[in-house]
Amino acid sequence: MTEPYAPATGWFLGLCGPLEVDGDAARAELVLPAGDLTGAGPLIAVEAMHQIACRLAARARGANRCVPARIDELEITEDAVAPAGAVLRARLLRSGRLSTVRASLSVQGRVHSSATVRTQEVT
Repeated sequence: MTEPYAPATGWFLGLCGPLEVDGDAARAELVLPAGDLTGAGPLIAVEAMHQIACRLAARARGANRCVPARIDELEITEDAVAPAGAVLRARLLRSGRLSTVRASLSVQGRVHSSATVRTQEVT
């Protein structure tokens, strides 16, 4: 039996809703996958931060797609959760073929997870 959060299940696709972009910053609602998410808070947070960072970097570059290359300064609270209504935020720190984005996931204004995500443009 496949683990519920294994990449082969595709559970992580589309966690980041539509971007609301304001200059070099973006905001998006977290879109949760269906099913039992018990214990998946940290996984969801990291993948969602990857997604908003890559989408913002690609948009800034006019690229079709960017992928995460590295994650630095990852901070996830011990009580990390990913409930409905969580908000993703990202700020583009450096734009280029390799971009740097600071991303976070917050619930009711309290940051639960944050990271600096390095993205790579895919051509």
